[in-house]
Order: sequence, then C-alpha cells, then structure tokens
Amino acid sequence: MKTTTSWRKPGRNKIGRSDDLINVASDLFMERGFESVTIKDIAQSAGVNTALIYYYFKNKEDLLRATIESLVDQALLTYQEIHAKHDHPKDVINDWIDTHVQVRDPIRKLVKISLDYCGLSRKSRQIDKAINRFYDNERDMLTKVITQGMNKKVFDQVDAARLAAFISMHLDGIMVASVIRPEIDSESAMEFLRQVVFGSLGAEPAPENGRD
Repeated sequence: MKTTTSWRKPGRNKIGRSDDLINVASDLFMERGFESVTIKDIAQSAGVNTALIYYYFKNKEDLLRATIESLVDQALLTYQEIHAKHDHPKDVINDWIDTHVQVRDPIRKLVKISLDYCGLSRKSRQIDKAINRFYDNERDMLTKVITQGMNKKVFDQVDAARLAAFISMHLDGIMVASVIRPEIDSESAMEFLRQVVFGSLGAEPAPENGRD
C-alpha cells in the first residue's frame, strides 16, 4: 500500500506525522479497544504503510504509550485553559465539572483507553506515570482552587486536599460507569456531584444558564 500524498507534503516534520498517527490510533483504541486493533488496522485507517508506523513507534504498545501521553497532555491543557479564563474559584470548579458533563475529548478517550490498559496483563511504567500525572495534576488544581476560595471567604473551611481527591475520584467513577454502562444518566450523576461539592463548600453553584 502506498502512502498518501498527505504524508509526503514538504515541511511535514516527524512530530507532525507521528501526531497524526496517534490521533488515528486513539480513535480506533476508543472505538474498538486496544487488543482488537492491529498495526495494520491503524495503517489502513491512516492511509499509510505499516513501515511508517514502525518508523516512529517500536510496536503497538509503544503507540499506546504515546497515545495516552498525548491525551494526558491535551486533558491538562483543557484544565489550564479553564483555570486561565476564570477569576472566581467557583467558576473554575463549575467549568471543570461541565467539561465532564459534556464528555469532551480528550478526557473521554483518556478514560476509555486507560480502562482498556488496566485490563492488560503487561504494564508499562511510562504509561502508569502518564496516567498518574493526569490525576495528580487534577487533584492539585482542585486543591488550589478550593484553597483560593477559602482564602477569599467564598467557601467554607474544609480539608481542601481531601475534597479535591473526592471530586477527582467521583468524576472518574462516573466517566468509567458511563463507558461500562452507557444507559446510565451520567449527566444527572454529574449534576448531583456538583450539588454535593458545593454543599460541602457552603456555596451555591452558578445556575446552568450562567455557565459556559
């Protein structure tokens, strides 16, 4: 199979081409599961020769590592953008929950592909590190925002780190449940979590029409 011209454009560098392959792989891993997808499947979907994939990645496991690391980077960028556009800590928490309510990529892909990875018999230290990096950063962000709200007297005094861990764990739990049991009403579950969180903080969440 010949490579398509899109992979041969002048000026396309190694990073750009490997990122394209990661995007194709993440879609297939999300839709069909890691174990059922082959390198040949990825090559066919990308319109390239399998040799090009092996040029950038050692094997399918190495491509999985790169995919999860890329999704973590994208998810953390989403958090940074949320934090940057809000001045009020309540708005940051609302927006972070809204991101999960709307099941935005790349978080949805990250949860599904990470769930598949956890079922594999062989584990990767690099993948474990990437997944932990996402959750560590999420808890740190939430801890800082809750602390900021307490310092501004808009939140009650709570154990910020413990509440941040609670939020992170339950966001993840709802997302995982929505993958395993797509019939559940994940949006209602997220809204109930929102009420619990702001109730613990002694604050009212912004009305739905007042959020982005």
